[in-house]
Amino acid sequence: MGLFNNKTYINGKEILDVFGVTSETINDWINKKNFPKPLTPTNKTRLWKWSDIDEWLLKNNKDNDKGVL
Repeated sequence: MGLFNNKTYINGKEILDVFGVTSETINDWINKKNFPKPLTPTNKTRLWKWSDIDEWLLKNNKDNDKGVL
């Protein structure tokens, strides 16, 4: 069972709240750590699929023990 099965999508503000990071950090993760790219239904809206975030977290869990994402 995944970590985020209760929702289908998460918006940018929720991503920042969940991870406790800035949007710059999320952009770095996208560019350097294979973080899932968001859907952009409008210029100001970014949405991620929970299942994509969940899969990324599970794949990167080994690094999380070292305090690195």
